[in-house]
Amino acid sequence: MRTPTESLGGPRLTDAAELIFDGCGLLDAWRGGVFDLFPTAVARALIALPVWDGHPCAAIPEGDRQGLIAAGAKVVDLPGDSFLKACALRRRFPTLSPQECFSFLLLRNNAVLVLGDPLTRQAAAAESLPHCGVEWLVERMLARSRTDLAIVAACRDRCARLDALAGLHDVLKRHLGGRRQREKSGEA
Repeated sequence: MRTPTESLGGPRLTDAAELIFDGCGLLDAWRGGVFDLFPTAVARALIALPVWDGHPCAAIPEGDRQGLIAAGAKVVDLPGDSFLKACALRRRFPTLSPQECFSFLLLRNNAVLVLGDPLTRQAAAAESLPHCGVEWLVERMLARSRTDLAIVAACRDRCARLDALAGLHDVLKRHLGGRRQREKSGEA
């Protein structure tokens, strides 16, 4: 289900926009191969330290976590009052995990929250925060770049094996079908 921000075209995604991932968004992007598709997205990624150390990001193997940091992802520690702010946000939105609340606190100008959970996107919409889902992000980035079809196909195949990534699989499948159709007709 699309949130109001997404149905109106989503947040403004510029080449310089920071991408702030919540735990589910980061895990979905990593499992779906989004960082293989768009290596520059890693350098724009911000992750709150409590998100990085908490569930579900802890499911990412340590070698891959270090690889994301080596590729430019920034894990940010938050000021001391952040815990109180996260608790206040969680009281307003009990469906948010503590880690998701910390992601919200990283938001600043020229940044977009990349959220994996629909309930988290609803909370972001209620707070009028610029946000999107992983599928929306990939769709926009694919539209703006000439990504190697073999890499797109490999990511699509990865997503096909994971039920939780069915939406991302559909985005990649549509992109591949449309791009191959344009290439056949000589438009690309």
